[in-house]
Amino acid sequence: MSDPANYIGLPTHLSMERLQPYLDNKRGDLGQALRLYTWNIQAASAFWGPLHVFEVALRNAFHSQLAARFGQADWWDSPNIHFTHVGAAMVAQAKTSASRVAAVKGRPLQTGDVVAALSYGFWSSLAGPGGGCQYETQFWQPALIKAFPNNQVVGTRRAAMSRNLESVRLFRNRIANHEPIFRRHLAADHDTLIRLADAIDHDLADYMSSHSRVVDVLAQRNGLVTTGIGAKF
Repeated sequence: MSDPANYIGLPTHLSMERLQPYLDNKRGDLGQALRLYTWNIQAASAFWGPLHVFEVALRNAFHSQLAARFGQADWWDSPNIHFTHVGAAMVAQAKTSASRVAAVKGRPLQTGDVVAALSYGFWSSLAGPGGGCQYETQFWQPALIKAFPNNQVVGTRRAAMSRNLESVRLFRNRIANHEPIFRRHLAADHDTLIRLADAIDHDLADYMSSHSRVVDVLAQRNGLVTTGIGAKF
């Protein structure tokens, strides 16, 4: 029964609407569509490891540089900082969320609580243009470029880094929202993550590539979709 194609009630639970992209790819073959759907989950699951490590490393690298730049651990409260409207709202929301967590734990709010509560979208936005807030001169040049000592791997310009970080954000959100990723060039997505990690630290990139399951899962796709054997997530 382990072959996804044998679970005849599965389309009802998943919905035919959700299965439609997989059916389209497999020319209406429901069995192969269910196998591809299962492999898609498997691939998404495999990516969570590298995404996890990179996101944590990125926010810690940015936080460290910005704390040094503005001379305080809670740098987001510096009077010298000017966030975009969206950025300011993200900070306010993170501080509120972190305060609630600290209260539940019965201890004062800590800097690390806010750092952890700020989303990947917030951290990646700091490498963006920032509109009238001029993130290039406010954050990138004096601080964030230093978070990537090996940034020749990606490119020294803020715009190039911003495009890469935004690409990761969009990919991360697709996985988080359980959307299809099987049509993407997933090997390239994996390479982007490793490249970005390498720009921060060579050992970080080696750790990610050495422990990632992504390459193995990508290699299993054809066999799994054809036979259903090994369909686990």
